[in-house]
Amino acid sequence: MRKGMHFSNQPGLYDPDNGFGYNHGNNILVAEKRGLQMGTAPCDREWCLLKL
Repeated sequence: MRKGMHFSNQPGLYDPDNGFGYNHGNNILVAEKRGLQMGTAPCDREWCLLKL
């Protein structure tokens, strides 16, 4: 990997029993010493699932 490259990160939380889910499509920018996540949406269960 080289500085300036972008990669797609596509984690998701899905509930196949109820037929829905959420995909956090995001980009990672390769920086000098680490990757930088370009988006700000949390990638945790509590943020993604809504209790009805």
